[in-house]
Amino acid sequence: MSDYITTKKEIGARLKSARLLKAMSQQHMADQVGLTFQQIQKYENGKNHISAARLLQFANILSMPVLYFYGDTSFASPEILRLLQSKEAADLLRHWAALPEAMRKNHISIIKRAHSRMAQEQAA
Repeated sequence: MSDYITTKKEIGARLKSARLLKAMSQQHMADQVGLTFQQIQKYENGKNHISAARLLQFANILSMPVLYFYGDTSFASPEILRLLQSKEAADLLRHWAALPEAMRKNHISIIKRAHSRMAQEQAA
């Protein structure tokens, strides 16, 4: 497989991961940039080339640095990136986004306390 085709597929996969991270449907993303969801599918599957201008639009919509699509993941650890690509994470984020902010803050507090307790138990 040529480098060009590999790069299209890698950029498409990163586009899909970023979209799922935001719990955004292909249709919603397509609506944001005036495309069809089928075109988003083609981009995500590496079937069609994404222009630099279009990639910048996607980066802005997804609140991701453009370099993320080219493999720069310095903004997140490999463990977090791997986790964010899972269907479970996308499902969690979709539900999370629907919660009121006060409830999200409460849940974060609960999770932090549980993590702290777990770390203390493991250290003992």
